[in-house]
Amino acid sequence: MAPPDLYIASVYSDRAYGARVVFCNRANEVAAQLNSGDTDWNAIFGPGVCWFHSGGIFAALSDTTPELIIEGMQAARNAGAVVSFDLNFREKLWNLSGGQKRARQVVRRILETVDVLVGHEEDLQKGFGIAVPEAVATSKLDPRAFPAMIDRVLERYPHIKIIATTLREVHSTNRHGWGAVAWINGQTCMSPLL
Repeated sequence: MAPPDLYIASVYSDRAYGARVVFCNRANEVAAQLNSGDTDWNAIFGPGVCWFHSGGIFAALSDTTPELIIEGMQAARNAGAVVSFDLNFREKLWNLSGGQKRARQVVRRILETVDVLVGHEEDLQKGFGIAVPEAVATSKLDPRAFPAMIDRVLERYPHIKIIATTLREVHSTNRHGWGAVAWINGQTCMSPLL
């Protein structure tokens, strides 16, 4: 029996007004076939690479990708590179590889090595079981929930140096309000709201 053809992920999104339909095809994606031990990390980090980034979508692709991420992060750390991770929790994708329980186990291991964490309250609450206290917010662009989120993350992972999130308020299919907040070594910074 021949192995399946391997593909790069395909993402299709309509441009209609109203409900938006997005279809992601990750079946047999090449990256899902990678294993720890497949990558020569010394060759990658030898030339002075200074940043290693991965995320929750890649972690959820298969049973092997979390170990590859952890291996890469450890190699990055040994080379003196900054290590970052975007939580980017996708429930349907994790359901294919063990569900929410596995997602939490995997991400907790990954976060042990992270310097920079990107994620929002929903990623933390639904995906990874970090309770975020409710804050009175006037809109989804209100950053007041962010400091409480930071405190909860730092209780578990005090080594993280930067935590950032985007803020988005949907007005219509084609009109969104945007902002971003970052906590950097104890100082909170906020972008202008657009």
